[in-house]
Amino acid sequence: MRTNSTQNPISNAVLSKVLITIMLLIILFNTNSSAQCIAPTLSFNNPTLISGTEGRVGAIYLFPNVIPGVDCHAQVMELAGGATISEIDNTSQGYYDAFQPYVWAGGRDTSYLDWKFTFKKTRTLIDTTLECLAVTAIDIDGNSLDLREFVEAATPGSFAVDPMTNLIISFNGVRSRAEGQIATIPLIDSNQRQAMFQMNFKNINSLLYKNGSISTGDGMTRHTCIYFKPFFEDWIVLLPVNLLSFTAREQSNGVMLNWSATNEQNIKKYTVQKSVDGKKWKDVRTLNSNGSNNVSNYNITDPEKNNFIVYYRLKHSDTRGLGTYSKVISIGTSNTTGKAFLHNTVFGNLIKLQIKASASEVYLIEIYHSTGQKIIQKRTIVRNGVNNTELMLPSNLPAGVYLLTAKNDSGDLIYQSKIFKH
Repeated sequence: MRTNSTQNPISNAVLSKVLITIMLLIILFNTNSSAQCIAPTLSFNNPTLISGTEGRVGAIYLFPNVIPGVDCHAQVMELAGGATISEIDNTSQGYYDAFQPYVWAGGRDTSYLDWKFTFKKTRTLIDTTLECLAVTAIDIDGNSLDLREFVEAATPGSFAVDPMTNLIISFNGVRSRAEGQIATIPLIDSNQRQAMFQMNFKNINSLLYKNGSISTGDGMTRHTCIYFKPFFEDWIVLLPVNLLSFTAREQSNGVMLNWSATNEQNIKKYTVQKSVDGKKWKDVRTLNSNGSNNVSNYNITDPEKNNFIVYYRLKHSDTRGLGTYSKVISIGTSNTTGKAFLHNTVFGNLIKLQIKASASEVYLIEIYHSTGQKIIQKRTIVRNGVNNTELMLPSNLPAGVYLLTAKNDSGDLIYQSKIFKH
């Protein structure tokens, strides 16, 4: 390690970094008390099956004494897209104290595991609350050919990444998501910070967490690493911008896009992006952020005429140029030949969904509670024309706000809407 003599002046670069760090700490202190809360390192090893069938949905594994006085129960909530558990915790490489399941990733599909982590008082079934918790996904990458990995978790208070991250970060109002590149990174290595994603929580006793992959090739075994440890205390900690609304409305002169946001202290600008297929995006217009902690309202008009369904998303660029993305919204003109979704927005326990499509596709329809818990999913084949399907939800669901999403077979979000249980 090189040190500077006390006779040498501090370089501008070092001074700039110090000032930026101080400013970030001030912002975090004023906007989120997590700056005062240091997350512990949890030790996940020696799991034992305490309920259910090994590797199946409903299985619960006990990780004892993750910190003194606290156990963790890891429950398999869902296996989707051909995902299976090959080994619950493999530490042949990576880190002994991390949770490292070997997972079979389904071929030519979006496959994933949904976990529920619940913290208990040691050797009891009594829930306990952790004041601070950091969960870091390590080695979110691909196979350099036809697969890329992703992780999601129900709304963290903040998340952290390296300034040189290669991950695509998004937040849909329910879950934060980090998606890797197809390029692979050797082994499981926390020095490779460009492929790490840390989520920070406060006063938490249970956590919904998803890890998965998007593949256009054959199935394969993937070694995943979920480390309950903070790595970015001295790096960039981002508070997700609170996007209150993002809507599109057709007008005679184009499409009017409106959005409202708060908690913008670290946001420099917004860029509206547009796509005709939900995969390839182009910039429409960029507006500077007000940088306010209060509610700010924005709008632009996209003057381009659309003769089909188009998609919009909002890119939030922070003061260092790092970008995160909003949910994707869609809109179509009266002579649309693309996709269109119609459904009841208020329901008892039945949702009737009509999908208009111009080609045959497989859609995954999912319903989430506002806490991020998945309630139900249905895979359906839509064909050219009008398609009708129904989702029957449990009759004992509490009243409140839910989220309906539709994804295509590549895992791309193509539709999202809030619905209400009366």
